[in-house]
Amino acid sequence: MFRSVGGGKTCAALCVLDYAGGDYWTAPEIAEIIIMAQQGRLVRRGSNGCDYTHGPEWLWDRVAATKLAVLDEIGIRNTVSDHQYDCLKRFCDLRASQPTIYISNLGPAELSALYDDRIVSRICAGTMIEVSETDRRTS
Repeated sequence: MFRSVGGGKTCAALCVLDYAGGDYWTAPEIAEIIIMAQQGRLVRRGSNGCDYTHGPEWLWDRVAATKLAVLDEIGIRNTVSDHQYDCLKRFCDLRASQPTIYISNLGPAELSALYDDRIVSRICAGTMIEVSETDRRTS
């Protein structure tokens, strides 16, 4: 889903997640979680009450395994670092041929200019929905 700031893209995706189950992330959040894991700062509490430090593969395994993934806020900045690019590409590669909803306020041409055609090819491989509503937050 793309376009239209405040048009309800995230809300629609969350409704699908409520129905089908799965995981929701933002592109900046994925990049930050990977940095935390690389620095040894990604600590999760296990069911036994013990804390476990996770490496980056913990997140990538979860991305690959979830039955439905939603990735929001793709391209929310004017520039993209190599790390952000690599995280988005790996996310897309892990989700190839699996149910995934990608959300951006940018269209394919704008995403291509920000990232490149490889990323856009992966994101736009399935059904694309352009939301062209007015901003519901300011109405």
